[in-house]
Amino acid sequence: MSKRSGAARALDMACDGVVLAVDTASVSGWAIRKGHKLMYSGECHTLGTTALDEVVALAVSVTKVGYPVLVLERPWGGRMHTLIALGQTRERWLAAWEREGLSRKRVVSVVPQVWRASVLKGAHGTGRESIREREMLSAEAECPALRGQLGGDEAAAICMSRWAVRSPKVAALLGGKRR
Repeated sequence: MSKRSGAARALDMACDGVVLAVDTASVSGWAIRKGHKLMYSGECHTLGTTALDEVVALAVSVTKVGYPVLVLERPWGGRMHTLIALGQTRERWLAAWEREGLSRKRVVSVVPQVWRASVLKGAHGTGRESIREREMLSAEAECPALRGQLGGDEAAAICMSRWAVRSPKVAALLGGKRR
């Protein structure tokens, strides 16, 4: 029997789990991935609760064993009003998560630099437009049928979900208790 690294074990654990990755914004991109397979993705306005509740319920419905993990992009800088708005959006997603009976202990926060460094090799330090273009190209490469139909926030969420299924931190939560 060969020894395998912690990262390899984490990847194996993540293969069966469901992740809901969210690019938090007033129009949030979201992606639901079961293991490495992208199941659903989209964008929704976050000022109401209905759309958020529907997305979280969809993630739960995809989960056959255990409970999903929510991965939220964490605000990391910018103007104060932008940070406040992103924090409010984050709280709305967390409230939808809790309304579905899921615990905040099943939530992982990640700053864009971390997931982008893993998924968009070499994107660090490039301008916002260049990064958004790379996110779009990466998401479209995975989902060629959606080429020309993806929104920018949806593309970011698809890329973030790809990072999430390889994250040891996310893998540690998959298959765990609801609370």
